Amino acid sequence: FICKESKLAIKFQLDTTTGGAQLLIYDALDDCVFAETFSTIKAGKETAFTWMGKDDRGSYVSEGTYFVKVKCKDMVNDLGSFTIYAGNEFAGGNGSPSNPYKVSTIEQFKKIGGHADACFIQTTDLDFEYENFETMFTTDPFNGTYDGNNKKISNIVLNDSIFMKTSTSSCVKNMDIVNAILNVPTDKNFYTSILVKNNYGKIDSCKVNASINGGRGVSVADGYSYAVGFVSCVNHGTINNCETAGSLDMKAGWYKANSYFGSVAATNENGAKIINCKNTASLAVDYKANVTAYAGGIVGLNNGTIISTETKTVVDKKTSYSALIIGEIAGNNSGTIQSSYYNAN
Repeated sequence: FICKESKLAIKFQLDTTTGGAQLLIYDALDDCVFAETFSTIKAGKETAFTWMGKDDRGSYVSEGTYFVKVKCKDMVNDLGSFTIYAGNEFAGGNGSPSNPYKVSTIEQFKKIGGHADACFIQTTDLDFEYENFETMFTTDPFNGTYDGNNKKISNIVLNDSIFMKTSTSSCVKNMDIVNAILNVPTDKNFYTSILVKNNYGKIDSCKVNASINGGRGVSVADGYSYAVGFVSCVNHGTINNCETAGSLDMKAGWYKANSYFGSVAATNENGAKIINCKNTASLAVDYKANVTAYAGGIVGLNNGTIISTETKTVVDKKTSYSALIIGEIAGNNSGTIQSSYYNAN
């Protein structure tokens, strides 16, 4: 019996017609937690009752062993015992690939971070109503699967990526992020994205519509370095069939380190792949530094492979500094780009 998930079907019959008989459930301390009184039970007729796991106050009981009894006048008959296990933190499932945890509320979504190896499926649209969300998996990576099931996550406010890090065994798929807001800090070097900061697994068929703003680039000596993308910041794995929309408007500039800006990812690393992705987000960068920054319609820096991508926007270079290098697909390419286009129509 799983609390909040299971129902207990109880059936019994009496030898004589009885009025006022009670069905009783006791805990291991012999305290009665639930009582149901029947007006009349006819002799020899089976009586059925379904218990939902709640006590007389309407609260779910805790895990443990419980005993079912029937009281008729001064006689008490034992019907048997059963064990209740702890209730599920989610709306169902057990976290396995064949029976993933079901995520149906914002509170349940926040609890994903406590289950690094589990599988999840989102069952309803989630509107955060501009609530701030804390990054998950900041210590250990996410190793499981999150299936957004094409349900929306809307109006979420971020100070960093939703997933800090995913492992090679992970899969984040079918997520639909709508009207996300990412506020990039103005007082430090920072590397971030909307969905996954450091992706070593697979991101598949996700949509990210977001507004990304912030940064600092007052002068060559008074600015910071940034790496910012919509789907991922640093991609070591595979990003497939994803779409980005919205806007990125960044300021940057530091004389000690490069900056990278892209719609799908800030950087696509050696061995990583971006396949069949599309961007319609507007990208604007104001850069003041002598160290080069790179911005592209798909990635800022490509050391991996990009295949069959399309961007409908080019980076708006809001600076006269020649150190900001922009490209239609990649700001800087040392990898492979195949069948990828800038298409303004």
